[in-house]
Order: sequence, then structure tokens, then C-alpha cells
Amino acid sequence: MSEKSADAPAKKVPEVAKVGDHNSGEGHQGAGLQHEAAKVLSSQGGNEAHKAAQAKEVSSAGHDVTIVDNGKPVAKGGAVDGAAEHKPAHNAAEHHVVHKGAHKPASAEAIVAEKSGGQAGTDSQPKPEASGAAAPEGKPLEIVDKTAEYAHKFKDAAEVEAKAKEKADAPPKITVSLKDNSGEPAERKEPHYVVKRDGKVEMHGDPVKLGAKDVRVEVEREPGEVNPSAEQQAATDKLVAQVNADLQKAFPDQADKVVLDDQGDVVSRKTEQATGLKPPAEQSKLSPETRESVDQTKRLQRSGGVDMPRAATEGMGSFETRDVPRQKGETDKVAAGKEAWAGLFKPDKDHPYETVRKTPEGEHRVGRYGFNGNQLESWLSSLTPEMIDKLIAEGKLPKSFANPEFLAKFKEFAAKLKNGEQPTPAEMKQFLPKEAQETIAGKLLDDMNKATGDNAGMSAAGLVSGKTAQTMDQAFMSSPEAQELSSAGKTLFDVATQRQRVESNSVGQLPKGERRELVEKALEIAGQPVTDANIRAVNTIVQHESSWNPGVTNNWDINAQRGIPSQGLMQTIPPTFNAHKDRSGQVEAAGHSNTIKDPLANLVAGIKYSEHRYGSLQNVPGVRSLARGGDYKPY
Repeated sequence: MSEKSADAPAKKVPEVAKVGDHNSGEGHQGAGLQHEAAKVLSSQGGNEAHKAAQAKEVSSAGHDVTIVDNGKPVAKGGAVDGAAEHKPAHNAAEHHVVHKGAHKPASAEAIVAEKSGGQAGTDSQPKPEASGAAAPEGKPLEIVDKTAEYAHKFKDAAEVEAKAKEKADAPPKITVSLKDNSGEPAERKEPHYVVKRDGKVEMHGDPVKLGAKDVRVEVEREPGEVNPSAEQQAATDKLVAQVNADLQKAFPDQADKVVLDDQGDVVSRKTEQATGLKPPAEQSKLSPETRESVDQTKRLQRSGGVDMPRAATEGMGSFETRDVPRQKGETDKVAAGKEAWAGLFKPDKDHPYETVRKTPEGEHRVGRYGFNGNQLESWLSSLTPEMIDKLIAEGKLPKSFANPEFLAKFKEFAAKLKNGEQPTPAEMKQFLPKEAQETIAGKLLDDMNKATGDNAGMSAAGLVSGKTAQTMDQAFMSSPEAQELSSAGKTLFDVATQRQRVESNSVGQLPKGERRELVEKALEIAGQPVTDANIRAVNTIVQHESSWNPGVTNNWDINAQRGIPSQGLMQTIPPTFNAHKDRSGQVEAAGHSNTIKDPLANLVAGIKYSEHRYGSLQNVPGVRSLARGGDYKPY
């Protein structure tokens, strides 16, 4: 590791020490690694793309609202400026909110009031929150009042007029958006609330005083960041519940119609259900899963991120649910289009091909792609006996499809879906095995691409909406619903294309025997996909960093001079190892010691660090440089 990277003050976690393209481990590959790698690797995996996704929960504890000005409570009950009677009545749990004056010394940024379970109690001592710590469910929401500083942002006459119009003909609305880091001219209005990266909240304009009917919440993020933190998600849940209560109080005639426009999937589904918030009109016909997918893709919009880091897209779409290898003749474009379609539908994670889901309109959708009866019927009607024989010969359909009686029953199955009947598990297994689903999806997608002029986003939008190439029309494509879906579908298509590009650029050799088993186990424990590309990347890093010698220690670089020498297969320094080592117990369960020179433990820590620091193993500097024809660069 270079001195510059070791000293980088902005990093919240220690950097991995780097030995570089050295030969210090040559001739030492035998006994140590063989002894460790020969141990039984028996623990259960964690190789799921959603494992790394942050849990979003809303507190169920009741809390009242405490308003604090310069550290002194001035009112209770949820109102500002003594409006003590403004205590919203709603079905969701109440939340403890601490309002703080805008002009206080820096030390006053600590929490100044905290009560347990909403009951009266003594104020706790101010204490700073540990960076990166998950926000406790019972922790009160802290709101720093900065309305004086931003008052000029809310005095626009046009906004006042628009507000009056909103009150007359639109339901109350809460808009949650992620900060625009794209560098493009800002078009959005000043938010009423800003959720800081540590979960604290600033109030730039008091929506109660302003009589705002459209309350804007902005979630802060740094350039290059895509996803909100766990603290931000927890704080936004509580804030949205409180704002909803305020809007219900201010607009009682529309208390059951408050809309949540969650532009980034920040608010948990639990909070949405507890508060009764409604989706925007353009999403009202979408399933909760599709709405979630649409909102998640918006995190990449205006993020200012670079190269669409894989770590930022792990929870998006449905990339991890494809169980069938690419079929003969399936191009990159078709494969990416399939991912966009499946990603919008978002099938059940554990059993994607067995998914049976009822839409808000009462229609049943089935399989990884959410086929409806019309789509299955359309596909079947496009086939000739010769085409069926060819698909069977290529392994794309089971032999049962050559039987006319089976085809007649398949047609009845499609009609059953069209009539709104729910298929049985036995029918799903009989008529829609995995390979058949991939074949059907490929044909429907190919036809839809022709109908949309190869518009990947609109093709995905039409297919997830139950359209076929024959029923796709301009009226649908021009609708707000289709535009919303198309934008999300294009993002998922681009993510899939980027992943294909990264995978195709994978370099290095695949290790064999014990080494491969060790890398596969480490990827599994680290929660990363066990793919050839990832295995090659890890092997490349280990070959250059330690020459596969688990006992090697770097005693000459800047880290060694500081007393924290790089060690082990991936040459981690002790602070980095401790920050990223396995805490699930899987390393020990596999018969290894969770120490820095243990080969499995070191691989897990190095892999987790690489994903955290660079977004993916393929994006580690040395791996990326080799993929582009350059030399290995220490990481």
C-alpha cells in the first residue's frame, strides 16, 4: 500500500495494505495453505444478492414530539411556537421528534432530549452517535430547525399560488427524493426537510406554518453515492410518519388520501402500510413489488455515480433469480432485456419460477417474468409444429410440447389465467418449467422489441404490464404509467448490460482444487456471487499480493513502519481485517480460525473490503488494469 492511500483521511475504514506485484511468497505455497484449505468447509452459505441490502424498519414504540430551542424544551405534543394542541391523531405509531434551534454551538448537535417509549423521564446526557451505527428503533427523531436560514427559499409568490391550487384539487402529498448529484441545473424546489447522512434531520421550511400540501423530503448523499444509509432510512421512516400525521390534521377531508411519492425506495413498506399512504397515480395499478423496483432504479438517476458500481445495484431488479443458463442463440441484448422485464416484475426471490401473484386489478401473473394468460396464448399461437420440434431439439422445451393433447391443455391453462383463476403448483410445474419460461420470454421479448423499435425500456414496460406485440399501442406508450415503467426498465437494461461488460472483461485463471473451493467458500460467506468472474478476480489478487502464501507478512512498506503490516493471502492490515472480517460465525463453522493469517478469514475480509471500497471485485485497480491490457496495480 502506498503512503498516500494509507493516509487517506476521508476513508471511514482502514485501507487494505498492498504488497504489489512482489515475489515474497514464492516457494512458500505448500504446507500452510494445504493444511488450512484441507479443512472441512461445511457452513451454510449466504450467497444471496439481497443479503447485503439494508433492513428498513419503522419504530413501533410510541413517542411524543418535543420541541427544543437552544437546548431548552419549549413545547410538547408535536407543534411549533407553542401550538401545543397540534397533536396529530392517526393510526400509525407516534414518534418522538426533537426540534432544535438553528444557531447553537457545535456541541449542541448532540441529542439533547430522549425519552423511553414516549413516557416522561429525565433528559439523557448528550452523546455523539457512532459513525455507521444502525439507528435504534426507539431513538427519537432529531430535527434541527433552520427555517430562518432558508426562509427566502419559501417566499416565492408562484409557489404560494400553486399551493392554493393544490389545496383545491389535489390530495396531500409527501415527496421523498435523493439529492441530485448529477451536476445538471437544479429544477426541484427547496425541500422542507433534509435527512443528513448520519440520520439527523434539518427543517428548512416548516410545512405546518407554511400550510404546505406537498411536503418535500430530500435524502442527502455525496457525489458517487447511490444508496441511502440505514440511519437515513430509519430517520425517513419516522419523519414520513410524522409528516403524514401533520397532513391528516391539516387536511381532515383528505386524511385517507395522502400520497407518498418515494423517489428512491427509501421509505419501508412497513411504514407505508402502517400509515395508509397511497402511491402516485402513475403507480396505482402497479404491484408493490414493481413499485419498489421502479423506485429503486431512481437511486441511480441524478446520483453522479461512476461506472454504475455493482455494489450499488445488488438489491435492484431480479438479477440473482435466473436459474437457467443462456440458451442457444440468446444474445447479450436479449439477455439484458429479459433482466429488465424480470427486474420490473421482481418475482419471489426464493422461488422465482414458481411465483404466482395477483395484481391490484385482480389478474394473476406467473413465473419469473409474470406472464399473463394473453401472453401465454399469444406465444402458443405463434408456434408451428416444425418450430416446436426445433425448440425441443435445442433443449428449449420439454418433449411434452410435441404432444397435441398437452398443447390443448396448455391452452386451457392460459385461458384459466385469462379468466382470473389461480393456477396450482402442479399446473405451474407441468406447463411452465424453467427452460420453457426462458424460451417463452425470449420470443415475447423479440416480438415486443420489433413493436417498440428496439426501445428496451418500453419493451420491458409493455411486457410487465401484460402487453403483447399485438396489443401494444400508442395510447399505452404515452401514458404516465408506461413512461414511469419505461424509465425504470431502461435503467435495469443498462445495469444488465454493464454487468455483462464487466463479466466479459474478467481476467486471470480459474484456480483448481482446494484453492477454488476456498475462494468459492469465501465469496459465499462474504455475500458475493460465486461466479467464474469473481473467482478469477480473487485468484488474480491473491497471486499478485501473496503468491498464495497465507503466512506472508510485508515488513517493508509504510504500514509495516506504522506497526500494522500487511498480512495473509490478500495482504490486509489488521485494522482493515478487523473492520471487514466475518461476524456471522461461518468462518469458524467451516473449521477455520477467524484470524488475519487464516486463509479463509483473510479472503472473506479482503473480498468484503474490495466490494466496499471499489464496488465490485472486477473494479479493483489491479484487476481492472489487467482487463484493459495494463499491468497489475496494488489495491
